[in-house]
Amino acid sequence: MHNPEDILDLCIEALRAGRDPEDVLRKHPDQADEIRPLLQLLPEFEALPRPEPTVAGLMRTMARLTAGTSVRDRGGKPRGVLTFARTVMTRVAAAVAIVLFTGWSLSAASSDALPGDFLYPIKLFTERVRFHLALNPTDKAELRIVFSEKRLIEALRQHRQGDGIDRALLQAMLDEAQKALDETKRLPEPTRDLLHSRIASVWEFQGKTLEAISKKATPKEQETLQPFMQKCRERCGWMRRQTGENRGGRQTDATPASPAKASGSGAGWPREDSCW
Repeated sequence: MHNPEDILDLCIEALRAGRDPEDVLRKHPDQADEIRPLLQLLPEFEALPRPEPTVAGLMRTMARLTAGTSVRDRGGKPRGVLTFARTVMTRVAAAVAIVLFTGWSLSAASSDALPGDFLYPIKLFTERVRFHLALNPTDKAELRIVFSEKRLIEALRQHRQGDGIDRALLQAMLDEAQKALDETKRLPEPTRDLLHSRIASVWEFQGKTLEAISKKATPKEQETLQPFMQKCRERCGWMRRQTGENRGGRQTDATPASPAKASGSGAGWPREDSCW
């Protein structure tokens, strides 16, 4: 199963390139009904002043969604990208009702949501919009780091609530940090070096946090945590080696190119490099 966030990113990229996002969704039918209503909000977000969307604009869009109207093309046929399942519609309508009744902003209402909560897709979509509205590579890299930190926090909260270890959240944590590294390729050296150092520190903190959890975890949870701890150690150590921070070497002039993608098994990351 593919990460819903990545599928949403692909859909947004397709829209921006003038392609039909339905082509992407047809390849992921199991998640298409979840993503379509979120894509519905994108034009409204795109029209808002940068860098942050306003709650009022978002609420107008959500109100139109709950009104039950469908947008049709000139031929009278519903546009494929604007159709969605009734169950998802009910979840979105419930979210709007809570927001309107309490006076919270949508982002505030969804900020504490966890996977499985009906507001969690809104939380992820808000992150995606923030990223796509970022003005420069530095902002994009910083946001990726923030998203990585959020995934760790969510995994910790789920574990404390007795929901076990969420592999998908931990993988998303690694993925976002890797994407932050990818964003630094276009940055000037001083800014790039600072972000490389921060990404290494993020991987170090995440690895040590998972180790702390492992000490009190069940044997099954420890087995689940082990590969993620190992990846954090390897990637932090590799990054510090590349930037010369932990071995007194010279700073590299180019962005380190990771030997393996974060979404993979981790093969290719040099195991002799360890942060702690």
